[in-house]
Amino acid sequence: MEIEITSADFDKQTKIITVVGIDISELRLQRLERQRQDEEPCEITFCFDASGNDKSALKYFYLFLKRQKAVKKAQEAARQAQIVFTWHMAIQSIVGTYVQISQKYRIYES
Repeated sequence: MEIEITSADFDKQTKIITVVGIDISELRLQRLERQRQDEEPCEITFCFDASGNDKSALKYFYLFLKRQKAVKKAQEAARQAQIVFTWHMAIQSIVGTYVQISQKYRIYES
């Protein structure tokens, strides 16, 4: 699924990483064009458990972050400024980017 990330947050108490984005997938855009409707952007929420209970989710998110150019640039900037690069900095660096993300971690709201 292709999304534009609008916000990302890491809750230190629950150790849950929440990523919110707008669906920009080609199928959705084609459907809107066929129906000739101007809908509100479809916000989608993804959650990843960083507490260690779901190791596959944490591994997926870790590898997802490693693939992002924005994270690499932020990491290099932190290294040049001699600042310790943290999870929070990595998560905040992906806000505003267009990414492919697995629907497996999507939260469906009723």
